[in-house]
Amino acid sequence: MLFSDFYAGAGGWSLGMSLAGHEPAMSAEIWRTANATRGFNLGSVEPEIDIRALSPSDVPDSPIIIGSPPCTQFSYANRGGGGDMADGLVDVRAFLTIVREKKPEFWVMENVPRLSGILRELLLPGGELYEFAALFDSIDDFDMSDWGVPQRRRRCIAGRYPRGALLAMRGRRAPTLGEVLAGVRSGRDVVWDFSPEVVTDRDPGFLLTWEEARINEEKKTNHPIYNDMSFPDDRNRPSRTVTATCTKVSRESVVVPEADGRHRLLSVRETAALQSFPLSYQFVSTGRSDRIKMAGNAIPPLFTFAMGLAMKGESFPEAMPRFVPVGGLSPEARPESAERRPHREGRAFRAAIKGLRFKSAMAFELRNTDAGWSVVFHTGGTSSKTLHDADLPQPGQFEARWHFADPEAMTRAWEAGDYDPHGSNLEHPFHVADSIGSAALALSAKIPDDVAEDMVRKAYTTIGLEAPRKALANARAISAGFVAARQFNRFISQDRRIAA
Repeated sequence: MLFSDFYAGAGGWSLGMSLAGHEPAMSAEIWRTANATRGFNLGSVEPEIDIRALSPSDVPDSPIIIGSPPCTQFSYANRGGGGDMADGLVDVRAFLTIVREKKPEFWVMENVPRLSGILRELLLPGGELYEFAALFDSIDDFDMSDWGVPQRRRRCIAGRYPRGALLAMRGRRAPTLGEVLAGVRSGRDVVWDFSPEVVTDRDPGFLLTWEEARINEEKKTNHPIYNDMSFPDDRNRPSRTVTATCTKVSRESVVVPEADGRHRLLSVRETAALQSFPLSYQFVSTGRSDRIKMAGNAIPPLFTFAMGLAMKGESFPEAMPRFVPVGGLSPEARPESAERRPHREGRAFRAAIKGLRFKSAMAFELRNTDAGWSVVFHTGGTSSKTLHDADLPQPGQFEARWHFADPEAMTRAWEAGDYDPHGSNLEHPFHVADSIGSAALALSAKIPDDVAEDMVRKAYTTIGLEAPRKALANARAISAGFVAARQFNRFISQDRRIAA
């Protein structure tokens, strides 16, 4: 059957549907680089098309309409979920208008999971998209790994298609992150089960410095608000969701270990393979970041292959099809500079202290502000408060003992960047934070339960709150944190060194 692909990107939909035996009637995408990539691989070079301005009368008739309107405005990864939803709905409306006017036999729209709830609400009577409600047979959140994609990638899949036939194909084993990395390294495609003669774009991703790796670890395993992720990423499971950006210090970046104990980001080819693009698929661009963006933004082709098969009443074949790009081999991506620029003066630091983080946004944090370095206690919940030094209870007879770094040396280490792979710079603020946590842990065993609970209750009374159950359950650790925080803050204000 013919299909029309909207917001087609680098070809995640078109590749899978073509491998399933369908033929393209139209592909529409505004990004020239993505059009070039799709054309290089699949042989149809399309002009740049702004789908928001596209008239349905200019769309050819086809029994299948598929598409992935931009997800940025709906993603929780976009500034904490603070995207411009109204702007995102412009693209959703443009796509649904085409579907309504062309009346295809099947249609499917893919986006981030958050859109599922938005659609269900806006399709109700009186909702902003109610005029399109009759188009929908189903709105689901699917995990792409259920169809063998080596990635735990949840997506909203909405539309009218053979849902039962698609669900019948669930259960295909998804390769692990480690298996994909090993496959790329050896030139074996573990998803599509073949070995292309040449594998491009597999230069390892950027090596991280000790500090960059530590920041990644903090964001993933010790974040003051969000739940924990593994660091480095677990090789024995399918990857977590890969994204269109792969920055050196990001909660979203997939980080893998090297044999020498260092860590690195994914290569373009590893990112694409985790998205289930065949190892032979070529990404056309002069830069690595564009190729990562094209691969990371795409819908996994293995899933779209399954969708295409379902529309034909078929299931996964015993022998998977082998993909050969029409254009042959594309030139390798131009290496991007790994040069690290000096950090700016006044570089902000904020990290939860290990051993003193209690989830639900309740944590002790080491921070630097215009006023200098300090340890604060942040208590989350509906009445979020930060206890600064004046709010912290007096330590009484208790004392936490450890080596304090000079505050000016901490600032120099942070602004210059500590690239010692062994992390031996004791004046780096991460090491200082660790020493505070260790001192508090040692002290907590010495504080009686009743004293600890009394200290916690007094601290919360100071800020006009009743001590929550979680704080009382962790009273000994929190009270020890109060002691260590007061001592550190007093030392900073006096600008002198306290030695054990």
